[in-house]
Amino acid sequence: MKSALVSGATSGIGLEIVKGLIGRNIHVYALTRTTTETNELTNWLSGAGKNAWCTPLQCDLRKIDEVERMLGLLESPPTIYALAAADNAFSGLEGTSYADADAILTVNLLSTWRIIKEINKKSADERYLLLFSSSSSLKPMPSQLAYHVSKCALNALFRSAYDELRNNNVWSCLVIPSSVNTRFWDGKTPAQKRGKFLGAEFVASAALDALFKKKKYCVLGLSAKLQFHLFQILPWSVTDWLVAFREKSACRT
Repeated sequence: MKSALVSGATSGIGLEIVKGLIGRNIHVYALTRTTTETNELTNWLSGAGKNAWCTPLQCDLRKIDEVERMLGLLESPPTIYALAAADNAFSGLEGTSYADADAILTVNLLSTWRIIKEINKKSADERYLLLFSSSSSLKPMPSQLAYHVSKCALNALFRSAYDELRNNNVWSCLVIPSSVNTRFWDGKTPAQKRGKFLGAEFVASAALDALFKKKKYCVLGLSAKLQFHLFQILPWSVTDWLVAFREKSACRT
């Protein structure tokens, strides 16, 4: 049976990825940060009758030693890695403490780097890696500075590691969506504005479709201005595209 490792598995895109993989009869190792999140996921699995298809693993991605411990718990290397966990804070240079910046960069970049190193081992079996960037990486974001920096660095990591991963039989896909309606925005953004955000289920479905079709990029809901910035940053070829430059109205769920 194929298996998958999914981070950020208790809500938003990560939870929808879990549902999508289970729907494909793939066993999921679902990473949770806290005991509360583990209980939330366990309750959902029980209610959906999916306990046999998912194994929760508690791992705080802000701590690399926890990532090392988690990787050691896996019974066998997964076939699919979907790294959807993300950390963020609304603050600029002066307002972001070193501890906050360290946590955001570790969750969004360094823990991903460590897991990618685990995947990057020669194998006769094809493996799949799904990474989630953001439209926030395509323009200055003074009010979300650490998050912006981490996603810019993730784009660079993906581009620089892509060929090496392919040489080791890993198919990788980078997802670049506009704003996604997740619980991160609770209490931060008015409901009317959130109604224009992409749905997490839509993003997860499009991302998995792109991954299994072996597409390099999956671009969702970007405005014309962000499309322009994207062309300046990423090398494009038509065969790399799956979903590109759709109007937001066509992307909502």
